[in-house]
Amino acid sequence: MEKINIIEYDDTGRILQTGIASRENVEVEFALGKLLLQGEADPLSQYVRGDGVIETRPPNPAWLDGMILRDLPAPCVLMLDGTLYDCDDAECELSFALPGRHHIQVEAWPMQSATFEVVT
Repeated sequence: MEKINIIEYDDTGRILQTGIASRENVEVEFALGKLLLQGEADPLSQYVRGDGVIETRPPNPAWLDGMILRDLPAPCVLMLDGTLYDCDDAECELSFALPGRHHIQVEAWPMQSATFEVVT
């Protein structure tokens, strides 16, 4: 039974999982409509283009200037301490109800995630 490296991805190109499987199982899953490629990839830094080519995810231009997120790739999703917020602006001034260490993540597929931390 021949084993091959596989990449499973969704219709946006997001890599869901990678691994090793038997060729027979891969052929069955592929026939059932699962999006699969043979090969290796890193889900954090790569994605699958519409033509099936594995591509490096572009860097996220967002940066933190004090309490202001700048150069946001609008539209994007901001995750502030685990809560998701849609953002259509290129800048966002941050404020938090409670003092402490706060975690911020900026997502705009297929760009790489940008993560920051602030203490208030």
